[in-house]
Amino acid sequence: MATFAERYGSWAVVAGASEGLGEALARGCADRGLNVVLIARRGELAQQLAENIAATTGVQTRALRADLADEGITVTAVCPGFVNTNIARNTVYAGMTAEQQERAREKADAAYRRRNFTPEATAKAIVKAVRTGPAVLPIAAEARAGYVLRRVSPSVLRLIARFDLRQK
Repeated sequence: MATFAERYGSWAVVAGASEGLGEALARGCADRGLNVVLIARRGELAQQLAENIAATTGVQTRALRADLADEGITVTAVCPGFVNTNIARNTVYAGMTAEQQERAREKADAAYRRRNFTPEATAKAIVKAVRTGPAVLPIAAEARAGYVLRRVSPSVLRLIARFDLRQK
């Protein structure tokens, strides 16, 4: 079986890496054997973190000071919804036999095909959003509904997310 680095490449680039989620992501990548480039506005913190990660994991690190916003670079969390791709055919379901997984894959794949929201439509929405740089971009109707529900009633959205829609 391929290692994480063999499968995904030997380097990870993490922006916002001086603390919080960025720091956790940088450490997580290093723990999996990836060399890490840490990018942060506060270069001295990124450098300290890079040195700590290298010392504790043995991977190579680089720290870069950069404020991407100064360069007009924005980050958008894309919430596409259910897009008709191969994802359903390649999903691994935990706690199921091979036969149960195959049935679940077939049902999910059929649902994605019925929905038929294409990758091209998703890409078109993303390209259009490049001009405005929204923080969050819900694309398909179900993604927009989830986004609104998250704002209006997060507890209801969490309740809905717990439902297992697979028929057993």
